[in-house]
Amino acid sequence: MGLLRLGAFTLSSLALAFAFQDTSPLFLFSTSKELDGFETRVPQLTTESHVTAQVQNVLKGCTTKSYVVVSQPNVRTADYASAAAAPYLQRYVARDNKKIVSSTTIPEVVGGTDAEVMTTYLKKQCGASVTEVNAADGYISLADNYPRVIKVQFMNLAQYPEERMASLKQNDIFLDAVIQSLHDEANFTVIYTTTPPPRTDDPGLSQQEHVYGQYEMDDGMSALHVELKRDLGIRTSNDSLPLFEKYMFLSPGIFMGFIAILPLFLLAYVGVSAVAGLEVSYFAFSKEMGPAAQKKQQ
Repeated sequence: MGLLRLGAFTLSSLALAFAFQDTSPLFLFSTSKELDGFETRVPQLTTESHVTAQVQNVLKGCTTKSYVVVSQPNVRTADYASAAAAPYLQRYVARDNKKIVSSTTIPEVVGGTDAEVMTTYLKKQCGASVTEVNAADGYISLADNYPRVIKVQFMNLAQYPEERMASLKQNDIFLDAVIQSLHDEANFTVIYTTTPPPRTDDPGLSQQEHVYGQYEMDDGMSALHVELKRDLGIRTSNDSLPLFEKYMFLSPGIFMGFIAILPLFLLAYVGVSAVAGLEVSYFAFSKEMGPAAQKKQQ
């Protein structure tokens, strides 16, 4: 059961891979078991050629009658991190729909995935007819020619995050309508391909430039050209302040010096006191106690 519910957390966990550049996700779900074990053969970060070869390998059996190939350009993994961006897609990938038997997600595909390559392969391998659906028209007309490939083309997303999320949500509703319009809803496979935005159109980079501004190379000679001006303004004088507020008589350095010298004075005081406390009687220096007196006694 843990593996079956793993897809429920797939989209929410995509935010962990935001750091990769020039990558976009790939979503697959089907009413057949042809996608079982797909994620074990494909790493979470892979190249377009590798993932395309693996997808073609699992689709070579042509186990379903309808193949919905979605093309969503100009997106990144971060765009699908929020469940509000594509709620229907999340339910399909999470297998909340009982008709979905297998599903998988590849969060980071370098260079994205080409929907045209997938369509051409299915047309050749399965002998499928191709029907193109443009989401901009909002019109869905499907012929009952099986096997068939239904290619759904979405437009580029806008630059700002709010508009991007709104477009993704609208596209998500349209994709769900396409799936619901299939006459045989229990026999289909969806290949949701995406491509990353160009570096110049990357919304993440655009936001950074908006916040920080574009970097301009420093001119080494500009630092030498300093314009000096005379300050003619009236400056306030602080002569009326109290003496101890105007000057600092006990700086932190002086204070630490006193703290360090104090133990030395204490040690010197103890030493001098010990020496001064020594008592020797005057009789010890008399002639009777000297060396000559001791010889006489012997």
